[in-house]
Amino acid sequence: MSSDWLTRYNGSRRNSNARKNNKIPRKEKIIPQNLELHPPSDRILKQTSNSSAVQLHHLDVSQFMGLPYSVIAEICWWLHPKDLLSLARASLRTRCFFMSRQSKPCWDVARSTIGMPEWFGVATPHVVSFLFDTFCQEQGCSNLSSMRSFMVCRSLCDHCASVKLFSKEDAGIRWRDIPWRLLKKLPWTHQRKQQAFRVIRFDRFYGAADHPGISPLTNSLENGKFCYFDDILRLERLCKALGDVHGDAGNALFAELKSRQLEMHRASFGLWQWNNAQEASKSNNTKRTFNYVAEGIKRRWGYDINRYIEVPLFRNLLETLELLERPYPERTWTMIEVQMKQVIREREMANTRSPQKAVRIANYQ
Repeated sequence: MSSDWLTRYNGSRRNSNARKNNKIPRKEKIIPQNLELHPPSDRILKQTSNSSAVQLHHLDVSQFMGLPYSVIAEICWWLHPKDLLSLARASLRTRCFFMSRQSKPCWDVARSTIGMPEWFGVATPHVVSFLFDTFCQEQGCSNLSSMRSFMVCRSLCDHCASVKLFSKEDAGIRWRDIPWRLLKKLPWTHQRKQQAFRVIRFDRFYGAADHPGISPLTNSLENGKFCYFDDILRLERLCKALGDVHGDAGNALFAELKSRQLEMHRASFGLWQWNNAQEASKSNNTKRTFNYVAEGIKRRWGYDINRYIEVPLFRNLLETLELLERPYPERTWTMIEVQMKQVIREREMANTRSPQKAVRIANYQ
């Protein structure tokens, strides 16, 4: 009993002496694992001594839109179309810019970057921004989307169409295990986008004598009967599982594929109707806005806006006013007065720089 007490006493004494000499570290605080760690706020970071290198910077949309147009366009050329769509939804000012005609080059460059062709020749920003969310099934188009897409050909971009669409003759050669009578029953589309090179010869009238020829990449349509790659794989798996597809299994598969193709046709026709309605409503809104603004400007300041139709700044002003509700408040008319002074100044400067343009504008009037 005494020996046990002496052993414990000596052990505790050795531990206390070692702790005094810093040989044994003290126990660290135990932090509960279920606590959530939150990043420090800006106020806490500014109070720290080394906060200059780690301060949080937030994107200010007003500062971004305050940049010159050339800088904004150059930045937007490197963005994904969905990023452009997010910027268009950030504020009213960004929406006026990205839905206007002056942002069309940004949308065109972004569209050609991912290989998306023009749909029915339409490239206006409000239509293109809608197509970016619902166009290609292979590049991020969700199956839960309300408009799951168009026909088989229209639901794929150029790159995916060249990989995912096969003609029935090529499919019959590549998948020999699938009977031809079953392969013919698959739904098909009659056109496929393909990329080709077209040679353009420049005339010396355009000042391009040093470059006699060029071969730009252009899009063209290939006619035929093209099947979807995933449909062929499903039919191949079913043939391997059942040997030869007969009866209810094959009928159920073909009925499902036919119903999906019919749904895409309906969606395509619905989008075509929506596009026509949007174009008609936009045209009517543009006419009503033009007449309302022309009457108000002539009544207030005596300007004839028909003289300034060709000025780009005036066209941008009209596109901005189309998004506002009528009648306009006095604050809006004050903004219009300031903008009209800049339009008049820009037209005078353009006339002094280019007398030919002044003659052309006079003839247009």
